[in-house]
Amino acid sequence: MGFQIAPLFLLFLLTGNTFAQQSVSKTAEQSFVRYLYDDMNSPIYELPKDSPIVIGIKTEEHNVYISMPNVLDVQSLTGERFNWFFTGIVTPVDSNVVILNSAGLGTSYSNGPLYGKLVKPFETGGVITDTITIPANWKPVFDPFTRRKKRMLKGIVSSLKKQISWDLCHPNSGKPLPRRLKLIIYNFNLDSWHTYALLQPSLGLWYTVELHDVDNHFEDEYKENGQYGCITGDLRTIPGGYRSTILKYGIVREVEMRK
Repeated sequence: MGFQIAPLFLLFLLTGNTFAQQSVSKTAEQSFVRYLYDDMNSPIYELPKDSPIVIGIKTEEHNVYISMPNVLDVQSLTGERFNWFFTGIVTPVDSNVVILNSAGLGTSYSNGPLYGKLVKPFETGGVITDTITIPANWKPVFDPFTRRKKRMLKGIVSSLKKQISWDLCHPNSGKPLPRRLKLIIYNFNLDSWHTYALLQPSLGLWYTVELHDVDNHFEDEYKENGQYGCITGDLRTIPGGYRSTILKYGIVREVEMRK
């Protein structure tokens, strides 16, 4: 009698990868919705509300690709439609999915080289299709203030103090360094790529804080020492909606800048 594979084991061999892919895809979908709600760089203000939006999810090893084809831009006065593409990675520690970046192209550009590059991952099959619905009354949901998040917040405050001091003590700043400042830091999640900060008094500045190493999203070492990268911006150039959103969901910390 020859060697035989039990039918149930054979079924597992044939479907195991599918189950795993579906599991990652479901996690990716949940992480994607959270990204839309919580990241100010996401296109949520431009997406339809209370209407199903079709998404496609493709996983390749530790990479995740998500598409939203032919979506109406609700802020467009001409009814323009966009193809949206998002890329992410599966974290090695907890198998969570982190959305790293997005790109939106008007459907009129669907024949260009950039579109071809963005759509390429979806052309080899294995795409799981689903729908999401964004409620009209959506609002961000942030991680609780665990020990790790408190440590991150402390590092953010320390990094901002250093950057603000450098900005204002620079000979060309033309602005005195105040004795005390209020930092208004947009609330964040542990896997958020960025957070943002306003000042009171404003001093005409706003800041983007990079919460993860640009080359290694999972690098935590520099967080312990308050070494987050801070990008200084002119408050006159802050994107529409950012200022009110930071104020609405901001964490306020008062800091002493000089004796």
